[in-house]
Amino acid sequence: MGCQIIISTAASKDLQQSYDWYENVETDLGFRFIDFVDKVLGIIELYPESFPCKKDRFREAALKRFPYLIIYEYSPEENKVFVLHVFHSHRHPRRKLRTKR
Repeated sequence: MGCQIIISTAASKDLQQSYDWYENVETDLGFRFIDFVDKVLGIIELYPESFPCKKDRFREAALKRFPYLIIYEYSPEENKVFVLHVFHSHRHPRRKLRTKR
């Protein structure tokens, strides 16, 4: 059994905005984007330490075929992953570590 994944309000907003944008580009592209996010979250759930720490305690998992990073923090003591952002990799890097929950 994997760890618990908690998605922040900011990450939920990121996901919704990205989904909407991709759906406006092409029908079902938003669903494909969410499918890739789900696959990476599944890997994080089972192997939360498999992605590198980039800044302090924050880890980054890249999506294939979409220019996004899942920014998360893993607490081994609680066996929980907190997803901070689903970050478009062309945005300013300082924005990916804002911690509004």
